[in-house]
Amino acid sequence: MKHAIHMLMLVCALTIGLTLALGSSSAAAKTKAADEQTPSPYITKIPRRDGKPGTNQWMVKPAPATALVLRQVVALAQPGDRIVLTEGDYLGGKTDGALLNIADKNDLEIVGQGTVNVLSRNVHGWLLDIVRSNNIIIENIRFGHLLFTDTCQGGVADLGIVQNVTLRKCVFHGSGFVAVTISAGTNVTIEGCALIDCTALSVSMDKCKNVRLRESVIAGTSGRYYGNDAYGNIMRNGRAFDVVMEKNLFIGNRTRFDENEDFVDVTLKENVFADNMFTIPPQVLAAGKNTQSTATGSLSGLLENRELFPTRQVHEAAQLTVEFRTFLKAQKAEHVGE
Repeated sequence: MKHAIHMLMLVCALTIGLTLALGSSSAAAKTKAADEQTPSPYITKIPRRDGKPGTNQWMVKPAPATALVLRQVVALAQPGDRIVLTEGDYLGGKTDGALLNIADKNDLEIVGQGTVNVLSRNVHGWLLDIVRSNNIIIENIRFGHLLFTDTCQGGVADLGIVQNVTLRKCVFHGSGFVAVTISAGTNVTIEGCALIDCTALSVSMDKCKNVRLRESVIAGTSGRYYGNDAYGNIMRNGRAFDVVMEKNLFIGNRTRFDENEDFVDVTLKENVFADNMFTIPPQVLAAGKNTQSTATGSLSGLLENRELFPTRQVHEAAQLTVEFRTFLKAQKAEHVGE
């Protein structure tokens, strides 16, 4: 009899404990959901006049908890909405993952108003992560790592299982190892951007179709991540089809163009190549009306050399490159010891 009572008491205790645990978990989940639905004071919603979802505008101000605020505003946005990051520095913490994380979203535009810097201090952190999303535009944002070493383990932009994504007039400072990676992506366009100072490669593609890199600057790529410039690449193509690089400036890159150096996995059209370690074969130059320039020196000293820039937008991307490099150097000096 005593044994039965003891067993009954034990079962009751376990039941109560399990109920409390489930209740605590449920409460935590509700709290998290409420946090995501309650806008931060750094987020302001400008709704549609008719009150219906879509085409709302979300204004975001730089905040102490950058990752949390950016996660909240992306969670709140509905298809057709526009997120505006107002001018300033969005500085992530030393343990934050991707600061701007876009998952399972459609028809979303995120733009910078004025000069917007999204900066990571995590040696393993990425800046922009877009996954399982369609019809996404990212425009006028400067992404970079605020670190005190020449290399880190995190890249800049990571796109996976996406369709119709445009990265426009952005800086991707790959002081990690790569500026942009695209996996299982279709119709991805990078235009008017600066892909700079990557320590392994500039663009990595796997199982992609219809990728366009145009009117951009690709500069300062090295192989420091691998300990040898000979192992770095401008482009790594893993089963990507219909890849076109058009009207770009490739300058000051101390690495190979691609892993096999055969130029068969990409169409090159009307690009300018200057002061790179790799050499473009004459037949590739001629076939796509590309230009091999004899110009050398720092990009800041070459901005007046108009022959280097296939279009006005490329010249603007070059100016972005110079400005962001200067900004990042000053920021590193300011934050030293943090």
